[in-house]
Amino acid sequence: LDSCPLSLSELLPILNEDEALLVRELTQSLVLDEAIEWNAVEGKLDLH
Repeated sequence: LDSCPLSLSELLPILNEDEALLVRELTQSLVLDEAIEWNAVEGKLDLH
């Protein structure tokens, strides 16, 4: 990769079919929505 994809539309074409399916399922999951917490101060996602 020359650069890091910054959106799903940039990421999905790079992935193989199984990886893309997993990413789509995770990003559409309500459970994941509730689990993700963005911490702007630390600049990272906490998925715990």
